Amino acid sequence: MSILEPRWNAKQAQAEQVATHFAQVPAVVAAIKKQGLCKETLPNLEQSLQGHLLVGSDLQLELAARMDAGAPFAKITKQLEGSGFLAPFVVYYTMELRQIVSSVVLAQDADGALPNVAALLRKLPDHMNKRAKWGQVKALLKPGFDYGWKVMGGGGVDEEGGKYSMDIFKFAQLFHPSQSNALLVESGRIDFEDLTALPDVQRFLGDALCRELVGDADKLMKCHRAHLDKWLNPEELLQYWKEHQSEMGSWAGAARKVALLLPNSCLAERAGSIVRSRISDQQGAMLDETFETYCRLAFRYAEERDGKKKKKKMKSQAI
Repeated sequence: MSILEPRWNAKQAQAEQVATHFAQVPAVVAAIKKQGLCKETLPNLEQSLQGHLLVGSDLQLELAARMDAGAPFAKITKQLEGSGFLAPFVVYYTMELRQIVSSVVLAQDADGALPNVAALLRKLPDHMNKRAKWGQVKALLKPGFDYGWKVMGGGGVDEEGGKYSMDIFKFAQLFHPSQSNALLVESGRIDFEDLTALPDVQRFLGDALCRELVGDADKLMKCHRAHLDKWLNPEELLQYWKEHQSEMGSWAGAARKVALLLPNSCLAERAGSIVRSRISDQQGAMLDETFETYCRLAFRYAEERDGKKKKKKMKSQAI
């Protein structure tokens, strides 16, 4: 990715800003023209805008579709970043995204599926074919939806030739009280033997630990059943396991490993940024053990700093 290319979340924010303020473009262009600025480039802008300022133009519909359809992807992906116990949430958020895609693909009109697109279509004159416009919007979104469907649990092949696998994240649902209970309600029972026999789980945890997990399944579910009153977020789930690990048997050991499973590279990139901001090229040539110690201290400092910020924010909100 180019250093000048904005990240996906920044692109979504840009799309929302453009779509929200697009109606103000004519006034901005008129003000620039009135002041005699941008004489060479302004005519090109005016020409490119011809036809796009009409209500329900293809460009306006495209901007609205980008804003509506991109928002849930950006929101959910953002929730799978940062600190905490993330692996148990991957399947939950994946299914939420797949439901959003399905609802848009199957919808006969934009109402309830894409609100900003629906608002534009309602403003179209009666003689225009709104159903055809809605079809154009869905065709525009299809490539992105297809890619999202493939990556988010479709088992497709990524651009590097590797196969996306959700098996390990299906297994990780067992570490969240509410999600393990949902699995139990959905099928009437949880087949721990089948879940621990998944190839990725076997490779990750080993056959011996997987057999122990099956034997300690009752301990896991007993503790989970006592904590179904609240939906735990990633940080709360990590704290839950710290407090109740003594009651979970072999599942506590598995939780330590599963807690290290990351659904994306955000934490690794953040770690690299922390190290880069604190270590010069000369310091980078230090002995391996000294470098490791230095990095640990840097991360601990960053965590303490973030912790103080959170406490200060919570205190100000309470006031």
